[in-house]
Amino acid sequence: MITKDDKKKEKIIKELLLLNEKRKIIESNILTKFDYSKIRKLKDNVIILCENNLNEGLIGIIASRIKEYFNKPCAVLTNSGTIYKGSARSTQEFNFGAIIKKAIDLDILVSGGGHNLAAGFTIKKEKISIFKNFLNSMYPNKSLNLKRKFLSKISVHAMNDKFFNELKQCSPFGSENNNPLFLIENIKIIKPSIQKDRYISCYIKSKSGKLLSAVCFEILDTLLSQNLLNNKNEIDLIVQLKENNWNNRKKLQLIIVDLLEISNKA
Repeated sequence: MITKDDKKKEKIIKELLLLNEKRKIIESNILTKFDYSKIRKLKDNVIILCENNLNEGLIGIIASRIKEYFNKPCAVLTNSGTIYKGSARSTQEFNFGAIIKKAIDLDILVSGGGHNLAAGFTIKKEKISIFKNFLNSMYPNKSLNLKRKFLSKISVHAMNDKFFNELKQCSPFGSENNNPLFLIENIKIIKPSIQKDRYISCYIKSKSGKLLSAVCFEILDTLLSQNLLNNKNEIDLIVQLKENNWNNRKKLQLIIVDLLEISNKA
């Protein structure tokens, strides 16, 4: 990428973009393999998913997607010859790297390493069930609220450039400084559509009639996605406010993160 040859540079960039598009398609196909309603019913604090013949280079990304959707630590495993390779992504409450080290010391894992939010490991097939039980036994005993935590309630009218510029003063955002989540209540979803078979774009409409562009990158076969596509009633959503920069044009856009279920409104 440091070449001064513009044609060579353009060729490399196009190849990278094409490779990334292929990666997205493979990722989407893998994500459709899992039964999310079944995973939700398990009620495990740590999610372990095992699927044969997955692309080893993508299992970390898949673990991250599942972790984000369920807001729980997740490890995805796939076979590699006579052993299984796994990649894990975690939340702040669970130090996956430290747990991996303990599992190696107890001869549950063949090898592995990582840090508190991400780790990789290898394991024999016959130890997978033991490892799953071990991970859940190591989860903190104290009761944790795993629901998405929003900073405050906010109206659609407050989602404007002035507010966004004030929000940017808290950046950069990362694992120790998360991009804040907000709750918007009693809104309707207008013109939802599936884009590239991967995500949903729509407009949200307040009671006063104000419209704001929104996008949701959730897996399509989820409660949130199904509500966005089919629910004609007013709903409450947890969102982030971001700036979409396309063709040198900037506009505010909501990122829909979660659906606030009626039982959780209190």
